[in-house]
Amino acid sequence: MRSKPVTGGNGDRSTDAVIVYVMRRMRAPLITLIVVLSVSLLGLVLIPGQEPDGTPWHMSFFEAFYFVSYTATTIGFGELPYPFNAAQRLWVTFMIYPTVIAWLYAFGAILSLIQDPVFRHALLESAYSRHVRRIKTPFHLVCGYGDTGQILVRTLSQENQQMVVIDIDQGAIDELRIEELKLFVPGLSADAAKSAHLIKAGITHPYCHTVVAITDDDRANLKIAISSKLLNPKVQVICRAESKGIEDNMASFGTDRIINPFNSFADTLEVFLFSAEKFRLRKRLFDCYTNPKLPQQVAQGHWIICGFGRLGQAVYQRLASHGLPTVVIEANRPVESLPEAHVIGRGTEAVTLMEADILHAAGIVAATDDDADNLSIIMTARELHPRLYLVGRQNVRANDALFDAAAIHMRMQINRIVANHATSFIATPLFHLFMAQVQARPEPYVAGINTRLNNVMGEAAGDLWQLNLTVDDAPAICRAIANGQTMMIRHLIMDPWSCVVTRPAVPLALQRHGTDEVVLMPELTTQLAAGDSILLFGRDHKVCLNSRFSIEAVEFMLQNERAAMA
Repeated sequence: MRSKPVTGGNGDRSTDAVIVYVMRRMRAPLITLIVVLSVSLLGLVLIPGQEPDGTPWHMSFFEAFYFVSYTATTIGFGELPYPFNAAQRLWVTFMIYPTVIAWLYAFGAILSLIQDPVFRHALLESAYSRHVRRIKTPFHLVCGYGDTGQILVRTLSQENQQMVVIDIDQGAIDELRIEELKLFVPGLSADAAKSAHLIKAGITHPYCHTVVAITDDDRANLKIAISSKLLNPKVQVICRAESKGIEDNMASFGTDRIINPFNSFADTLEVFLFSAEKFRLRKRLFDCYTNPKLPQQVAQGHWIICGFGRLGQAVYQRLASHGLPTVVIEANRPVESLPEAHVIGRGTEAVTLMEADILHAAGIVAATDDDADNLSIIMTARELHPRLYLVGRQNVRANDALFDAAAIHMRMQINRIVANHATSFIATPLFHLFMAQVQARPEPYVAGINTRLNNVMGEAAGDLWQLNLTVDDAPAICRAIANGQTMMIRHLIMDPWSCVVTRPAVPLALQRHGTDEVVLMPELTTQLAAGDSILLFGRDHKVCLNSRFSIEAVEFMLQNERAAMA
């Protein structure tokens, strides 16, 4: 962990900016009020009064200030401490009007300042900076709090992951403030593409672990990635990119993770169509479904893609690479940019779908950027060919109910894809290395993994988690290893208070400390070393993780094991 001390310069500047702005706005009202009150006080102190017995007296400054205070605020307690003489009453008569006016002027300026959006934003910025400076645990900086950001923040909050949020839309930050989250998540309304705002958001904080750029603007995400790598080279950067050019640009300067939702979904569809066992494994691990069943069998025939944008092109490339006949329906692109098998149209009309020979098709992909068109394509296609496999793109999260009612076989939700990938990159980075190796293995090998999961888990749902054998994540295990104890993978899923009880979990991958090598499906007897990372899938993962923090539990487990073997 980086030990560089937290610098408070940004927060101090935010506080200074608030003070400067207040003084600038209140300068004239305060000067007016001070001058009027000073003259009034001076007159009351200098003009002699008279006690009831005729003895002369002069008001003290405190008595004069007290009298002017309740007079200026129109409270009016009367003449204190003694009745005034004619000279005093004449002075009070002249001073009443300017003091009341000056007080109302100052009070009105205060009310106006409180309602000033600039002042309120400055206060929120100052409070945000204070919250960020006080963070003493690793946190993730989330840039963008749209639909994707909301899903990501809610998911990570459930895992007790600390976050801070920055979004250019004040309305999004207002939604964050009323969101019921497990942890408090500070939010700042500012343009994350500007480095000054990133610094204010905590990019240079020593505990900033990850920057997640998931705005809906690829150029903004690119700027965030560049700024993050320059301002804090050690931070992990996860970015959303929906265009090939931006994706290549991000990769050129070492962006750690780049999420292209169109390529990700196209890969999923490809695996589903041509690698059934790999699809089953991906669905079970990535979506944590309960022993997921494969969708209905896809019939033989060609495929129809409605919309040849980013998703349509990504799907077409995957299908064409396997020699699967595909017809593209597109209305807004030049004919020369379309494949040979194409139909000019939108796909929402039956005549266009019939021209694409939908009656003999195996499936259709509604891939436009308009949800209404995609739903229309799906409904029209189902009416023409009830057994057609339906794949639809959902662009807006608010249309969940409509797409649920449409009963599409496979749905692409851009925001959910990005959020799920970002979450897994943060919580279980070893999972993606595991899946990359699995993808290169033959189907029978993957079928063996699925069989092992079913044998251990049965029909039950499970959780995917990664355990890093570090002092922060597993102090008890690290202490046992440092003391010369032999720790194996089976100790991670064993009930520490009962050596005969094992949690239902399967180790999927092991990465040795300091290497890029990933061991798939390691044996339970594999010996562990400090710094190793283990990916597991099973139940009661929080119970397993919590026990790794208890030195007493681990020592008790090892003692019982030695006694049982003696």
